Amino acid sequence: MLKITYVSEAVPSEGALILTVAADRKLGNRGSKLDAKLGGVIKRAMASGKFDGSHGQVLSIVSPAKTRLQRILLLGIGAPKDVEEI
Repeated sequence: MLKITYVSEAVPSEGALILTVAADRKLGNRGSKLDAKLGGVIKRAMASGKFDGSHGQVLSIVSPAKTRLQRILLLGIGAPKDVEEI
C-alpha cells in the first residue's frame, strides 16, 4: 500500500523523496540544500539528460549516494508563475 506523508522540512531517512523543480532546472530551498549535502548529485542528474523542470517532466535518481533513500523523484512544475496550489 502506498503511504504518502507531507512534512515541513524533514528529509526522510529512507524510502523516496519528491522534490519539485521549476523551469530552467531551478531547485527550491530544500532541494538546493539537499543537493549541496549530496555533493551536487541532483544538479548533475538534471544536466545529464533532457530534464529541465518543464511542467510534467519526471526524473528518478535511484539509490543516491550519501543517503539511505531508495530514490529521489524530481517533478517538473514549469514556470513558477503558472503553478497552482493543489
